[in-house]
Amino acid sequence: MPELTLRETSAKTSARLEWTLVGLGILALLVAPFLVYPIFLMKMLCFALFACAFNLLLGYTGLLSFGHATFFGGAAYFTAHAVKVWGWPPEA
Repeated sequence: MPELTLRETSAKTSARLEWTLVGLGILALLVAPFLVYPIFLMKMLCFALFACAFNLLLGYTGLLSFGHATFFGGAAYFTAHAVKVWGWPPEA
């Protein structure tokens, strides 16, 4: 039967990895406006904020509320109506 060995990672290595990932994330956020279409980036950040709000409400507090989804859906409906009927540009 083969022997199983456990390799322990030190706290120093774990902290270094954590700070490396944080640095890469900050670098990605700083470079993103130059590499990604700005409207797409804005939409992506809005969805990320929406996801963070849901994580806060459903994950930490356990509060199930459809208010966020209602406002989000209402804004989407209004925007679609404004684009189709009033001729507003979609990025407005």
